[in-house]
Amino acid sequence: MLNKVLEIIDYKKYVISNIDITVLSESINISSKRDVIEKNLAALLDIDETKINVKGKSFDQMGLIGNSVASASIVTILVKNA
Repeated sequence: MLNKVLEIIDYKKYVISNIDITVLSESINISSKRDVIEKNLAALLDIDETKINVKGKSFDQMGLIGNSVASASIVTILVKNA
């Protein structure tokens, strides 16, 4: 899905200012993978790693995510005119 989005973005008009990613899960431990995710995304998007923030949140046994049936993520990307 990310590759499709990257095809659509006109990089001559827009620049990524920062990216914030929150992974909601009981079964995925993001803290052990955070640096690798940030490094790979920075390389893929050709931006500095300091512009990417990845964190994890748990749901403490509430709903499908809390019962380890599902995981979700919330991604916010701030873009500005080039």
